[in-house]
Amino acid sequence: MKKGDEVHFQVIFRGWAGELLEADCPGGTCEVSAPQGIFLRDFFSQWLQGRPKAREYFWDADHKRFKAEVMVILNGKYQSPDEEVELREGDTLTILPVASGG
Repeated sequence: MKKGDEVHFQVIFRGWAGELLEADCPGGTCEVSAPQGIFLRDFFSQWLQGRPKAREYFWDADHKRFKAEVMVILNGKYQSPDEEVELREGDTLTILPVASGG
């Protein structure tokens, strides 16, 4: 790829999500790159491909989106997993598993 054909950004996994991905993202944080113009949903679909356990917990393969139990924060603001949002250089994504129970 030529310089400028990729975007670089950070993905932070909080709570048990960080523990689940500790081998790939020490401390729950990953510095990643992706093709310029990639959308959030497409990035995670591809990135989770080689991480079957994480994919099982986070990804609804039938609908090609995050499961309802996962909250996505993009640059400090809640991001609906159903919106098509293009990832940009320097973005920060935070993935929060939604806590439930009694």
